Amino acid sequence: MKIRRCTPEDTELVAKLGRETYYHTYKHLNTPSIMQAYLDEAFPHEKIRSELEDQNSHTFLLTIEEEVAAFSKVNILDSQTDLQEKEGMELQRIYVLEKYKRRGLGKTLIEHSIALGRELGCSYIWLSVWKKNPSAVSFYEKMGFHQAGTRIFKMGEELQSDYLLRREIS
Repeated sequence: MKIRRCTPEDTELVAKLGRETYYHTYKHLNTPSIMQAYLDEAFPHEKIRSELEDQNSHTFLLTIEEEVAAFSKVNILDSQTDLQEKEGMELQRIYVLEKYKRRGLGKTLIEHSIALGRELGCSYIWLSVWKKNPSAVSFYEKMGFHQAGTRIFKMGEELQSDYLLRREIS
C-alpha cells in the first residue's frame, strides 16, 4: 500500500475516481438528475486541476500493488469550504472504490490526514457528512470525530443537511 500526493498531471484520474466513488456511494439516495448535476459541478477537469494546483489543498492517491484504490483531499486556510480557521484542517473528500471498501483504507487515509495536519501545525481536523449516511457517520465517530454542528449542502438543486464533525489533533 502506498500513498502519494497528486499533481496536476493526475487531473483526469482524480476526476474519474471522484465521479465513480461518489456515484456508487450516493446513487441510491438521490434522483438521477440531482446526482448528475452534482457530479458535473464537483468533478469537471478544470475544477480538479485548479484544486490540484492550490497550495492549500492536498489530494492523495492510495494504491495497492500499483492499482488505485482510494483518494483523500484535505484543505487548510482559505481553501477550506466552510470554517476557514487557520488552526483547522478540512478533510473534504475520502473516497474508496467499492471493491476496496472494508479493508481499512479509510482509516489509513484519516491517519495520514491527521499526521499531515500535525505537520502543518493544525490543532483539529473537521469534515462534513450527510446525515442520511449513517455508516459514514458511525465510521467517523469510531475514528474519534464528534459532532460540532450542522451545515446545508447543495446537491444539484436540492439542499441537504450535513453534520459537521471534528477531531482534535494531538
